[in-house]
Amino acid sequence: MAASVDENVQSIALYNPVHVALHGYIAPFLVLYPSWFYLWVFVYGTDDYYESGLIILAAICIVQILVCLSCYWSVHVRCALTCTKVSSRVDSVCFSTRSGYVLHGFESIGYLVLRVRVHG
Repeated sequence: MAASVDENVQSIALYNPVHVALHGYIAPFLVLYPSWFYLWVFVYGTDDYYESGLIILAAICIVQILVCLSCYWSVHVRCALTCTKVSSRVDSVCFSTRSGYVLHGFESIGYLVLRVRVHG
């Protein structure tokens, strides 16, 4: 194991960002919304199931909002939904801290995750 730089840093993980359309808070919902609209309009009918269709649409919206907010609440969720893990430093395009600071002259388009060990 390599020498520890700081006693609070347990490990470092490098990530490469994926295209915005492939993020976990966008791509599944690009399929979910049209699928629900098709089922609601053509299969069930908007006249018969108007209120229940809107309730399910609101539920899908709430789930998407919670998924988006979870990216701001947890850097681990953000990396899981927006990046791919890099196996070595050679494969990484760039890296930066979560706060957006630029490291080694690269733009801030990746994420550097530090796992902190809490003393308790």
